[in-house]
Amino acid sequence: LAQIGAFNIHPSLLPKYRGPSPLQSQILADEKERGVSVIKMDERVDHGPILASSSFDDTDRSFIELGIELFKAGTKLLINELPRLMNGEAKLRIQNDTHATFTKKFEKTDGALDPEGGREAWLKYLALSHSPGAYFTFREKSGGVRLKITAAKFEAGRFVPLRVIPEAKREMSYQDFLRGHK
Repeated sequence: LAQIGAFNIHPSLLPKYRGPSPLQSQILADEKERGVSVIKMDERVDHGPILASSSFDDTDRSFIELGIELFKAGTKLLINELPRLMNGEAKLRIQNDTHATFTKKFEKTDGALDPEGGREAWLKYLALSHSPGAYFTFREKSGGVRLKITAAKFEAGRFVPLRVIPEAKREMSYQDFLRGHK
């Protein structure tokens, strides 16, 4: 294997979504076609030639669910295509840098969402609830309570928090929290 180099499973359809947060960025962009690329590593981040890629139509999966699906698919691609490359049946494809997009590292403040934000809030929850965390401030104008969202759903065009963790408190249902803050 040393003679053919090092390979990487990247959870996007390269050259789109190069960088540290391809999964979260695809979710936030509400991409319908998601995929994985197996690339030969070179000196630049997520830049090397593509050995194989696979795509599927997908929406409304969390960062964790999407990551599991894409890395399973990427592992299968690598197992199937690496022997083909070694015996000369598969070819590497150079990435088209003019189509490259780049992702950023998300900070804690990026997880702030508007619970009245509908689909945008839902996508932010799916993308960032695991890390750095999705949250909103309840009654922000009167000092407010910061609520980390641990479970939510998207129903009839609305973002619906189901479980929250108020600052310095234990996890509870959002309805229980609301009953205590009338």
